[in-house]
Amino acid sequence: MRRPRVIIVDDEKASRAVVQSALAGLDIDLVECASADEALAAVADPPDVMVVDLMMPGMDGLELTERLRLAGATRDVPVLMLTAHTGRQEKLRALEAGVDDFLSKPVDRLELRTRVSAICRFNRVRRVLEERQRLDSLVSLSPNGVLVVDGASGQIRFANARAEELLGAPLVDRTLPDVLGDGPARDAAGVLLAQIRDGVPMVTDAASWALASGARVCDVVAGRVEWIGEPALQLVLTDVTALRKFAREVHNHERLETTARMAASVAHDFATVLQVCIVHLRTLSGPAPMDVAQLAIVEMRNAIRRGSQLTRDLLGFTRRGTELPGGNCDATVVATDTARLLPSLVPLTITVELSVPSVPCLVGIADYQLEQALVNLATNARDAMPAGGVLAISVAPRASGDGWVEITVRDSGTGMDPRVRDRLGEPFVSTKAEGQGTGLGLWSVRRMLDGAHGSWDIDTEPGRGTTVRLLLPPAAEGYLRQIK
Repeated sequence: MRRPRVIIVDDEKASRAVVQSALAGLDIDLVECASADEALAAVADPPDVMVVDLMMPGMDGLELTERLRLAGATRDVPVLMLTAHTGRQEKLRALEAGVDDFLSKPVDRLELRTRVSAICRFNRVRRVLEERQRLDSLVSLSPNGVLVVDGASGQIRFANARAEELLGAPLVDRTLPDVLGDGPARDAAGVLLAQIRDGVPMVTDAASWALASGARVCDVVAGRVEWIGEPALQLVLTDVTALRKFAREVHNHERLETTARMAASVAHDFATVLQVCIVHLRTLSGPAPMDVAQLAIVEMRNAIRRGSQLTRDLLGFTRRGTELPGGNCDATVVATDTARLLPSLVPLTITVELSVPSVPCLVGIADYQLEQALVNLATNARDAMPAGGVLAISVAPRASGDGWVEITVRDSGTGMDPRVRDRLGEPFVSTKAEGQGTGLGLWSVRRMLDGAHGSWDIDTEPGRGTTVRLLLPPAAEGYLRQIK
């Protein structure tokens, strides 16, 4: 709080010096003004008291006082009038102008000092009370509960209306542990009060306390304060019951959304399995050489096996969370088998090209997952080439020789806009017309890569086709030893 400020207004320097010497030693800031005009400029920062000479050239002390009373900031500033005229009429005129008290010239220095000191003390108390009232008003209207607890006894010395609503009224003079009852909140409060009593630095983290038998939950902020000169604990309680409920509802909604996406993905994968079976059933429904029929049966059996594995993965997903099952396979074999299947999935106007090395490329992903990813990429490529084109699949070890394998799926189709490319892999993002695609093919590929700790790169431009490069990690050591 700033020091009291006293303004002396007198046109005579000697008179100002007398007043200044009388007030010397007081803990105040003195400002001297030689005219009423100077005084009006000085009261931009309102003083605690003004000592004003009545008789001054130009604007006298009475007119100055009248001007002060017309301004809101100085309306209540105490004015002590110094005058040699002590008649009844002069005093009445001064009182009508707004003068608070009179001192006769020559000035009694002790009386002047005593009066100024008393007014400054009164103003100090008044400012404290006004600040307290403003603070009480703010705290009373606060949506948060505010408590001040005596550090020694644990008794509640202050509680606003919101605190009493949260904890139950009345609170003042009750002890905080008794108000909180048994449980973690009482224990936490005990620790904070012990820190206050022992005078040690408070160690407080963001905390949540369950109140009223768990019916409400509050976030609590604690701090050390002084209350009437004694150390105290201040608590600010924010009711987050509704917020926590909303967060749970959002979490449940997100779980339902995740489940819906997972179900759509599984349905997408099963549709591919069924499509393979339908193609080979058409082969078996008519006359076919024995070797072709046997191959169709093998492919159908493999498709059914993939469907069975998808079912097991779905059950594992619901039990473990979002983590995909692991596995290992030879990418060369999977790409070769997938390429043999593709003529049944793409029209004759699309040429399928395959490039694989003569050596195994063992990667850390299950064979059915990699096959499903390649089928999804090939299906997207087919849809991007309605007038025909080239679909090329290649498998190659990475040039660095670290065991990683790169699989490339390239088409000569329509390509994609960069804005679409940047969103590829998000669920339900599709370049196809409404009702012609689920937007889950590339999402399932991305999910497969994430589960295997792999990555992808997509190079595409409108009218220039699309190239998708999958980078897959090497197979597990145990699988490598088993193959060798």
